Amino acid sequence: MERTIETIISSFEERVRNRLPIPPNEWLEASMMLIALLGNESDKLAEIKQEVSKMKASLILEGKSVAAAKIIVEASEDYKNYLKQEAKIEQVMEWVRLSKKMASLKSEEYWNNK
Repeated sequence: MERTIETIISSFEERVRNRLPIPPNEWLEASMMLIALLGNESDKLAEIKQEVSKMKASLILEGKSVAAAKIIVEASEDYKNYLKQEAKIEQVMEWVRLSKKMASLKSEEYWNNK
């Protein structure tokens, strides 16, 4: 199975749903993999954003008002994909922040109980 952002997050979601413990090192390892894969997602976001901007510019050049162009663009599939891609990147960034905190807390817990 190919390792993707979706497969990494999905495997953790499954373990969380089944209340299986996840060691701190696995949180950190998953975070490192997600960060490594994030570059492609950022590139994808830039491409989608450019397409959305081109669409808006084209509509304005055709004589539509800026407000009308904005409404038309926001109703498009490209704009929906743009929002989804933005949310995906933010989810990964939040995952990484929480993973660091989780690993830190688990490490402190380990050392305090030793």
